Amino acid sequence: QFYLASVVKHSSFDYFVSLFVILNAALIGCETDWKAMHIDAENPPIFFALDGACGLFFTFELSIRMLVHGSKFWTSHDHAWNMFDTIVVGLQILDGLAGVLPEGFLPNNPGFVHGLRLIRLVLQGGWGREIEAEV
Repeated sequence: QFYLASVVKHSSFDYFVSLFVILNAALIGCETDWKAMHIDAENPPIFFALDGACGLFFTFELSIRMLVHGSKFWTSHDHAWNMFDTIVVGLQILDGLAGVLPEGFLPNNPGFVHGLRLIRLVLQGGWGREIEAEV
């Protein structure tokens, strides 16, 4: 657990996660552009696969942050960001489940989840914590 703590608390980890958030935003942009050009077509499987990979990455990232910080994850000065990340990742998981569960089992509103992921890019993405630390 000491090794995980040293990785999670290193600034490079936040930069790596930020890079992944940017790549995820680019994926969302590409997917949105494709949907606009192919209104009646189903999404290519690559979008589903890449969305799933991003979901797994963010779930893993959030899980190791929770493991490293323990109960302080919810009470530290970053608690608002942590709650926001938890909500975004939770909704992303539900969005992923909506793609594999029978139709109508869960409400399907990918635009809402994509919007939250873009908000995460703008507001947090690792930069919010660093800006806060510099002030």
